[in-house]
Amino acid sequence: MRMWKLSIVSALVGVLSAVLPGSASANSPRAYHGNDWGQIITVSPGDYNDYIVACDGEADGHYVWSEYHLVNAAGYSAYWKVYDFDGPNNGCAHHDWRGTPYWARAVHVCEYEGGCGAWAYIP
Repeated sequence: MRMWKLSIVSALVGVLSAVLPGSASANSPRAYHGNDWGQIITVSPGDYNDYIVACDGEADGHYVWSEYHLVNAAGYSAYWKVYDFDGPNNGCAHHDWRGTPYWARAVHVCEYEGGCGAWAYIP
């Protein structure tokens, strides 16, 4: 009987974490385009997805950006971009959405004159 109750509670927690907005505290997988990458990073468990990162990993003179899908509980939905203009040796660029009612659901990386990689989604 006890094991049965534990299974139901575990199943409910899994369903709620998948349905409630912002309840997931996982990072997205990295999205790649060659050696350039982007990611949605959750700063602490229970937070919305706070940072969207764009990292230029190639010394080819082409800047990169991470395009991400931003949403909120009121139905807002838009695509935003964060650009890394300064090449692979100077760190990554990021947007910080801490303290806002918005969170990102998906990200992909694009390179100037090089196209875009596949979308990576929050699990």
